[in-house]
Amino acid sequence: MKLHYFKFTKYIITFLFFCFSKSLFAMEEICQKIIFDEFAYTEYGENTNDFGFYIIDAEPTEDRLYFDFIYNESPAFDAGIRQYDDLIAIDGIEIFKNSYGNFEETRDKIIEELNSKESINLKYLVYDTGETKEVELSKNNYQLDPAVTNNIYLDSFEVKEKSKKTDAVFYLYSYWDNQKVINFIREKYNVQDFFCFINEPENINEILNKFWIPIPSTEVRGATLEPKRIRYISIDSSGLFAMELFLNYQIWNGTNFTLFPFDRLNAEFEFQYPDGGDIYLENFEENEKKDIETINDMIYEWKLVENSTEFDTEKYADSDTVFQMTKYIIELRREYWYYILKIVMPVIFIVLISFSVFWIKNQELEAKLNVSIVSLLALIAYNFVYNSEIPKVSSLTIMDTIVLISYLFAGLATAVSVYSYYDYRKDSIEGDFNPIDKKLRYLAPIAYFLSIGSGIAAVWKLA
Repeated sequence: MKLHYFKFTKYIITFLFFCFSKSLFAMEEICQKIIFDEFAYTEYGENTNDFGFYIIDAEPTEDRLYFDFIYNESPAFDAGIRQYDDLIAIDGIEIFKNSYGNFEETRDKIIEELNSKESINLKYLVYDTGETKEVELSKNNYQLDPAVTNNIYLDSFEVKEKSKKTDAVFYLYSYWDNQKVINFIREKYNVQDFFCFINEPENINEILNKFWIPIPSTEVRGATLEPKRIRYISIDSSGLFAMELFLNYQIWNGTNFTLFPFDRLNAEFEFQYPDGGDIYLENFEENEKKDIETINDMIYEWKLVENSTEFDTEKYADSDTVFQMTKYIIELRREYWYYILKIVMPVIFIVLISFSVFWIKNQELEAKLNVSIVSLLALIAYNFVYNSEIPKVSSLTIMDTIVLISYLFAGLATAVSVYSYYDYRKDSIEGDFNPIDKKLRYLAPIAYFLSIGSGIAAVWKLA
């Protein structure tokens, strides 16, 4: 009985494996056709019939509604309404007099009422001029960009070239309803859904030439944003077109090197979508928290302390047509304990050693000079070490201040040693130590630390 059960189980497993392998082979064949077949189907817009604007409630303390987005080529766009203009009244009824408990409910009620009307009269306040305008709008057909949901993750991060540049890799997971392309693929390849891994990075161009995909770009001066690879494309079970995309992004950093090594670095990554798409970010606050944890496990010289995502729009050159833009902003703090423990503290220790000349007998001038000169040479070596970490800036940094004050006091120790020996011999002072040396044993360290504190405070204030 056990033998028959074992044989039956073996046949079932073999059958399932055969079906699964055949399914995988068929899917791989379809994926190869999608990638390499000669076709280009990049239509993506859907025709719609409405007024073409989206309103949003401002901060609760402001009690106002404003136009958050105006869709290109829509009736509102043609009438000259622009983003951030304040909505004052609809069909002669002022918003404040038609409030439904709170402004979020008011907005929802207004949207519900607008859907039932074919024409409306709008009174609004122009955002940048303060001028009040009134327009008549009628519903009309126009092409609406598909709503694209994005998840943006910071995949890897590296500060390069003496903190002047940042190299980052972003991972974007996007999905959107693109029925034209979806129906085309279903009819052409007789599939309802598919999932295709793009094994070769160079195949990205084959994909981009066939489908409309919301790949971002940047116009920031000196920045470069390039698609690295598409991991996969798919039509999921809910009928949405989905994609995983990796992007290489390099930017110039904004930082105040005057505060080195207590400086912070601000990096702003701008994602523009000039080829269309109504872009929405999903779970971006949750993703930002994950990014902080992930990146801080990767980098050592910096610590990611804050990141945020902002939404904005940008105009095409010589046109009122707008496209959407997302900014991913991060702030990093330099890990200064490395410099304190390995540069600042050794420098201070070297200077304190140079003060030991005040405890050496006056007649031992050679020993005094040896200590002073060796201390100066050590300080010069440390100067080269930390200067290799930052660009050649003309302003004094906090580290420069510490080292230069250390130079000064180490040099003064040498000068005082020579003068003390001269004074000791000239005045035939009795005993082994000049009174100047005895006083400087305590005054020199006190003056040194006070000078460092004052210097750091002055540089910090100027920065």
